[in-house]
Amino acid sequence: MQQQQQSKIKLGYWDVRGRGEPIRLLLNYLKLEYEDEIYPLSDREKWFNFKRNSQELFINLPYVQIESKETQSQSIYVESDSISIFICQNFGGEQLLGKDLVLLSKMRGVTEDVKLYLSRYAYHNDFAEADQLFLQKRLQPILLRLNTYLQNYKYLLGSNISYLDFVLYESLKTLEKIKKEYLQSHTYLVQYIKNIENIPQIKAYLSSERFHKDFLFYGDPSPI
Repeated sequence: MQQQQQSKIKLGYWDVRGRGEPIRLLLNYLKLEYEDEIYPLSDREKWFNFKRNSQELFINLPYVQIESKETQSQSIYVESDSISIFICQNFGGEQLLGKDLVLLSKMRGVTEDVKLYLSRYAYHNDFAEADQLFLQKRLQPILLRLNTYLQNYKYLLGSNISYLDFVLYESLKTLEKIKKEYLQSHTYLVQYIKNIENIPQIKAYLSSERFHKDFLFYGDPSPI
């Protein structure tokens, strides 16, 4: 029996999009009910209190807390990738893990590289310098390869969507926020974004009040 029939899901994260947003996209794709537990960056004491009292040895943000409706027992899962895998395995999303573990691992590495250089770009105190150091030298070659790859595939693992697509999608939307015109020359990345945004569950989420339109993509001191 799938846990979505008997469990409450709570997602804890800062009041930014960051690493929490791909998990929200996944939850909405699977049509799961969940509660956002928002920790304000402007007042971190709420998070510190929770952290001090948590029994999870590796407690971090984001986390997902699962509460059984039958037994009232609670369990917490941390680290973005393992959270997504747990959700897929336990809430009817096994198909989002793909069938090729080697391909999944490879594309996870690619999406992590994109996130790494985007975050360095976003947090750099000189955007002009960051443009050369991280966008042109580091990020652009990866995006060109992804653009070529997506000529032949609708999603990262082929014709079927995976949880990694929500990670890459959020990174591309972040880049679009920083430098809107940049992606326009990457035809297949633009189409890739449209493919995800046209999924009925995702389209509904993005147009809902639940979508955090005003959240920054990153926290202080990044301006985006």
